Formats: sequence, structure tokens, C-alpha cells
Amino acid sequence: MKTVSLTALISLTFFTGALAQEPLPFSPAKVDPATVGDTISEPETALPLTPEQVEAGRIKTEGTSLVGGASKSNLSGVATLAPASPLSRYRGPKLVFVSVKLRNNGDEPILLMGDSVKGELSSGARVEAVGKDKIIKLDNSLLSAGGKAVVAGVSAASLGLAGPICYELLTPQEHRARGMGTATGRDAGRHEVEEGRLNRRVILPQDETTGWVAFTAEEGQTMKNLVLPILMRPFNATGGTITIPIRAAVTK
Repeated sequence: MKTVSLTALISLTFFTGALAQEPLPFSPAKVDPATVGDTISEPETALPLTPEQVEAGRIKTEGTSLVGGASKSNLSGVATLAPASPLSRYRGPKLVFVSVKLRNNGDEPILLMGDSVKGELSSGARVEAVGKDKIIKLDNSLLSAGGKAVVAGVSAASLGLAGPICYELLTPQEHRARGMGTATGRDAGRHEVEEGRLNRRVILPQDETTGWVAFTAEEGQTMKNLVLPILMRPFNATGGTITIPIRAAVTK
């Protein structure tokens, strides 16, 4: 009988829901370039071939998205309360994870500011998501207090020589049946968080992306929407926020 990993089951549960075709609610806002930081470069503008393509010494851009403000994002998507943690070895305090799937239905790239996403509670208040560094720290509790004491004692008795060996014996899940390119210890947890967490990323036209966001248990239980900042061309001046309704987890 073929077995399926817990991570695979969670991923299937997260992302099997079909996306709605209607664009997500979008609230345009003026963007202060000083707060944006590094963004992706603008697509190259084709050089003019005829005098008619130049007006007042500048290349004509009429009809492109570089002129005027944005009124919609062309993003469709869905957010779902996760039935379990997407992290394979998480043992920290209870968190509520929200899975997100987004699709860019337009013809221009969109920059998601995932590190600045917020949750909107039923009361209307907005709360910050748990940051990447905090999740990585909470995700690296591989040994109990007793296990840490054993490693420290063995290390001290052997002048540090046997400490790493003892650690490997107490954490077999980190060192057995793994590929040579798979990290262990703190790096393994960091890689898993960075791979799955919704962070700053670009969605190209007609492309999709998935990720998750974490909140403390108290806040996550009363959350109804995710509010995600986005940037559009020109990326240092045009943007706003999209509102993604959160639906309950599907259990079978």
C-alpha cells in the first residue's frame, strides 16, 4: 500500500479548491517610493523607428499601463483556514495557518508584498501576521529540555567531540533517508518556511502562486479576510491592497 506524506495531504487539502473568476476587491492607494524598497525592473521600452513615434522628445506611451492610475488588480484567488500546520516538524506554540492561492488574469506582472499582509478580524481590526524570523525560531525546537541536557553533557564530557554525534542519534528524522542536497537542523526549518510562506513575489500574467500566512491562535479564530498590499506598473508609484475572504477548512 502506497503511503502519502502528511505534507502532501495538507498541500492537497490547501489548494484543490477552484479559484473564483471575479477579481478580488481592490483598493488603490498612493505609494511612497521611499517605503517600497527594491522592486522588479520595468520592461524595456522599444526604441522608436519613425518620427511619428516620438512626441516632444519623448517616446509615446499612449495606450499602455504606464499612463493613469490602476482601478483593478485582475487578481483572483482564495484563502482557506488550514486544517493542520504546513510545516512538517513544527512543535512551537499553536498558530493558525491560512493558505492562499492567487492568479493573475491580466496582461501585466503584479508584485505581491506578502511580508506586509494583515488579517482582518470580525471586529474590523487588522493584525500583523507572524513574521518569518519568529516562525523559523519557533520551528527549530527539535529537542526537549532533557534532550538538550544530554547533548550538552556528552559534549562537555568529550570536549565537544561527541556532541554532534549525540545530536544526530537523538534526531534521526533529520539525518536518515534524506538526499545529499537536503539541509538539516536550523537550515532545514528555514528552507521549509521560506519555500512555503507568502512573501514578496511576482506573479506574471496568466500565472498562479500559492503560499501560507500564520497568525496567533487567538487572532486566527476570528479572522474573516486577508488584506494584501500589491504593486503594479509603474511599481514604485502604483499600488493598493486586495481583500481575500477566508473560508473554513474543508475536512473529509
